[in-house]
Amino acid sequence: MEDLRFIQIDNKKTFTFLRYTVISLIMLIILDLLLSQLNGSLSKLAEGHWISIAATIILFSLVFIRVNYFHYDDSYEILHIKSKSLWFIGSGPDLNKRYDFPKRKVVDFEVKNRLIYRTLVLHLENYASESKKIRTVDMTFIAKEDVQKVIDSLKRITDRNKSLPKSDLAL
Repeated sequence: MEDLRFIQIDNKKTFTFLRYTVISLIMLIILDLLLSQLNGSLSKLAEGHWISIAATIILFSLVFIRVNYFHYDDSYEILHIKSKSLWFIGSGPDLNKRYDFPKRKVVDFEVKNRLIYRTLVLHLENYASESKKIRTVDMTFIAKEDVQKVIDSLKRITDRNKSLPKSDLAL
């Protein structure tokens, strides 16, 4: 009997919170610069531009840690994985990724844990050319329990694929 447990994982709440944080920090920088241009006692609040300096340091740290939105859905026979950058500008392949492919193409996977980064690497079978495709997705801001659920799901998928005859996988 086939295992019919499906999971959907995402970090939408964290991602949304951090997006609002970025917007607030940018607004603080603008406010600090505007306050410094006023005459009177209000301009003394922005004398050293400490608000701008602190907000800029926080923004650069968010750039450094590469905050991404992550969504994983293994419902039915298609695996859906989405990744989106925290930053509003740009739309390159590294900023917004979306992978939709049949589960039967997943040959292997690994989760790479580096200092503060976590990356999901998927090895997919390419039946037309007998080569393997590799897809990588950033999973840095996913809770450990959710990462374990993704690992368990992919383990079930790869185990099932290994047990199927090669002719069933090539469909």
